[in-house]
Amino acid sequence: MYGNTVLHIACERNNYDLVQLLLQSDFGQNSYSRSISNYLGQTPCQCTCSPNIRSLFVTSPSMMNHSISINNILTLYPNNQFPNPTTVPLNDTEVDWLRMYDNATDALDARFLMSITRSSWMVKTLLRFLMEKQAVDIVASLIKRYITDEDEYEEAMEAFKDYTNTKNPEHLLRIYSMDTPLYNALRKENNAFTTLLYMRLDGLKQRNFPKGDLYRGLTKENPDEYQKILQIYQKAMQSKSHIIETCALHSTSLCREVAESFADNINATSYAIFFHFKFPNECPTAINLRGISKFDEEDEILLLPFTLFKIIDIKEDSPKYHIISLENVPVPPATFNIIRRHIQI
Repeated sequence: MYGNTVLHIACERNNYDLVQLLLQSDFGQNSYSRSISNYLGQTPCQCTCSPNIRSLFVTSPSMMNHSISINNILTLYPNNQFPNPTTVPLNDTEVDWLRMYDNATDALDARFLMSITRSSWMVKTLLRFLMEKQAVDIVASLIKRYITDEDEYEEAMEAFKDYTNTKNPEHLLRIYSMDTPLYNALRKENNAFTTLLYMRLDGLKQRNFPKGDLYRGLTKENPDEYQKILQIYQKAMQSKSHIIETCALHSTSLCREVAESFADNINATSYAIFFHFKFPNECPTAINLRGISKFDEEDEILLLPFTLFKIIDIKEDSPKYHIISLENVPVPPATFNIIRRHIQI
């Protein structure tokens, strides 16, 4: 509005922390971002009445040496982009869709993301300005790469266009629920997709899973892979404070029978795990897909990456079938600035 950039708005609102963050970013290090005028002929510095904020625009060697890469800060990828020194080492038992911590306060990625959803309009505006365009481009390329059927591609792109026009994240969930190769691809390449969902998570509040029980079935043909997964959960049970963090999109069901059909060890070469998720309270990252999914009969609840759980119990029904009970753990609150201290700069 009025030709203002995010830096203009942050200065106008006298938000010292945000102005400092912007000026230390690669965005702020570009001299154009500091000198551009709005429609009133004002540079960002001229939009503030705060002497402290104006002093930030005085370039110093220390400021220049303290630049922050937006790619480091604002990439919500579950690939250890954020340094987490207190992550519990998993060694040879590690899998790419799980992460384990000593306790919930160490789950910095989850805390960072939830701090965004709980933040002010100003912070959300800043992050959307910096992150959404790149994520939109990546998701569009994923749709093109993995959905090769012409009709399915047109349907997916129509839904994606609806998202870009309205910013309603339900359109993204429509794409996820389509029975296309993209569904499986998003289990590993969910970075940009997850970014868009978290940027608009408040638009899914009416779909939050309130509380109760969810179920998930998993079948593996490889016994070594099966044992590796079991070892992670067994290790997480060694301490009551240990936390498991999801690093992928996980489909669960309200219906136990539906989940059990996906935990099939009838075949002599198959191994199965049945997950029982308990939610004592409403969870903002467990999203009900009723009316969105093309398979409503499955009563699907989608667990987003960075959802936290503690392990309650592991039962061996047979050497080839285990039942794992987990309880959702709320993400500890944190301000944007607290999380920022843990980001590599």
